[in-house]
Amino acid sequence: MTIKEMETRTGLTRANIRFYEAEGLITPERRPNGYRDYSEEDLTVLQRVKLLRSLHMSLEEIKAVQAGDRTLAQALDRHLLQLEQDQADLERSKVVCRVMQGDGVCYETLDAPRYLEELERAAQGPPVRLDADQLPRVKAPWRRFFARNLDYLFYSTIWDLILIVFGVNISNRSTGGAVLDLVVCVVVMFLLEPVLLFRFGTTPGKKLWGFEVSHPDGRRLTYQEAYQRTLLVFLKGMGFCIPIYEWIRNYKCYLDCQEGKILPWEEDTVLVEKDDKAWRGLAYVGLALALAFGVEAAEETFQPPHNKGDITVEEFCQNYNELAEYHDMGSWYTLGLDGTWIEPTPPENTILVMSPKRPVLTFQEEDGVMTGMTYTIEGTWSDVVMTNYTDHITLFVRAFVCAQEEYAPVLVGYDPLETVLAIASSHDPDGMDKTLYGVRVTADTEWDSEGDYAKVAFSMKQLG
Repeated sequence: MTIKEMETRTGLTRANIRFYEAEGLITPERRPNGYRDYSEEDLTVLQRVKLLRSLHMSLEEIKAVQAGDRTLAQALDRHLLQLEQDQADLERSKVVCRVMQGDGVCYETLDAPRYLEELERAAQGPPVRLDADQLPRVKAPWRRFFARNLDYLFYSTIWDLILIVFGVNISNRSTGGAVLDLVVCVVVMFLLEPVLLFRFGTTPGKKLWGFEVSHPDGRRLTYQEAYQRTLLVFLKGMGFCIPIYEWIRNYKCYLDCQEGKILPWEEDTVLVEKDDKAWRGLAYVGLALALAFGVEAAEETFQPPHNKGDITVEEFCQNYNELAEYHDMGSWYTLGLDGTWIEPTPPENTILVMSPKRPVLTFQEEDGVMTGMTYTIEGTWSDVVMTNYTDHITLFVRAFVCAQEEYAPVLVGYDPLETVLAIASSHDPDGMDKTLYGVRVTADTEWDSEGDYAKVAFSMKQLG
């Protein structure tokens, strides 16, 4: 029978049943699908345990009887003697309490030795309750959520670093790419998490928050048990990572955790909390930021341009083409290695919409080294609409400025490069004159208000 049927027939909670199983009082069979199959014998044992525990008999005594170390009659004799002793202790405690009450004692003047003479000891505590017969459950839903979140951040960081090394722009992923990223992160989770739980009993996120996972009997999980736990977390906790449904499952698990219920993946495992010190929250924030900045630093390191230092015109054009492809800025932005435009070849049955005029590029060189360039757009007013050229300008500035030896990416705070790019790609860059990383970037415009003539010239020139 199922555990739900056992709950109905015994009147015990699921937590009680799991606890008695962990204590070795019952050993249900396993079905092929992994679920427990309780027998009538298990039902009988639990009913007997419930009766004896309701009579305040200890679990140790019940185990001894079940193991045949003593008969039930012997256990009852011992238990009756204990109950009588407890009753006598309670009576003595009641008498002393009444005397103290009659004396009108207060804590500050309490004469403890006097009353201790009248009372040898009071051994009886609160009545035995079956809700005490449960494996300890860690609630802390928010800390558990952040532990899981940090684990997933580790898995996604691993995948992001792999993409970056292979030249993929993770900041400009398509919808299909984002779905692929999600699938791969889940695969990484299934590859790593069971191994971590099997070998170490924890994961990076759980370790930081002070959690460990074990079998109810205290041993480490087997690999199969760890894999089963990870699978149930994915299905029941993360909701297959399906948008909206995932948050519904998170909220449901939050409520169950708050109420102390057994979560689906903890039917056969126990989560133990070491402590809940405040420094763990600060460490979580610090580590999450470190991972984020680490990914950004790796992206800056591996992304184009790859030609650095004293570059030639040919190397500049290579930088430009790499950046155009990396940022997915269209098929008509390609330069030949001599600095001339290459006519695009659009796919069959595709109409390619392009800017009306091609900008004119003029390069400055010294001893074969490129020292600057001028980018000119000249023609009618409609030819020189700046929105047609903002991508060009961004790519040219990055291809040259980011190649300089002085250039160093800024991960946090003010970045002069981004300021220059914002001005250069604006609708009115006239009068721009900025110097950054050893390169002076200027812009001049000419507009014929009476005629239909316009000209914009961007220049980049190395200083020194």
